[in-house]
Amino acid sequence: MPTLKKARTVRPAAAEPQTQSFTLILSAELDDEQAERLYERCEDVTLGVRAGTPYAAFDREAPSIPVAIASAMRDLRAAAPSVQVLRVEPEELVSAAEIARRTGRTRASISQLIEGARGPGSFPAPHSWIGGRPLWQWIDVAAWFAQGQRAPTAEVQNAAFVSALNNALGIRALAPKLTNDIARKTITSVVLEDVRLLEPALADEINRIGSPLQNFPLDSAAGRPARHDVAAHA
Repeated sequence: MPTLKKARTVRPAAAEPQTQSFTLILSAELDDEQAERLYERCEDVTLGVRAGTPYAAFDREAPSIPVAIASAMRDLRAAAPSVQVLRVEPEELVSAAEIARRTGRTRASISQLIEGARGPGSFPAPHSWIGGRPLWQWIDVAAWFAQGQRAPTAEVQNAAFVSALNNALGIRALAPKLTNDIARKTITSVVLEDVRLLEPALADEINRIGSPLQNFPLDSAAGRPARHDVAAHA
């Protein structure tokens, strides 16, 4: 009787490290001691100040942008615990010229895609206008260029990660300014729902905690604070 061979599990090859370039915008400059500790930990960082804004620029060898940024933030926290990351660049909002640079196309080619003269059409609408100049969210543009792919491309995944991370960092920066009780509870409830989506394994723990709005007196018809409690929670 022939001997049955055990099937071999084939695992996908690990991604090769590449140079991932990004910049952490900081809440404060590092003092000399903090900077020295960071330089001891990292040979790939440059500290500086641009238009009054301190930053740490990295060229980090890593298999992906999320891995690179996560390790850089960990190194910064270890070297300078009092310094917070306010946001991560490259910028999420991009001009037509920046779209051309990131996609390796000419400015004229991008203009034709925007106008629908070339390509499949339905180019994403601008997210905002500044000084008459349209700006797009890079995640929308990257997803448009990835049309037809069965799974999100690395570019789309990276853009989604940076956008989500900056939104999370934005909450951290704005939290001290949210002094209204219902405002803080509303944001907390949304964040807990986000955690549930990101980490389903924590769903039971989140359900145990419950929404901060559960016991907050709301007008059931309009979703507003009950009239007799508005003044108390303002």
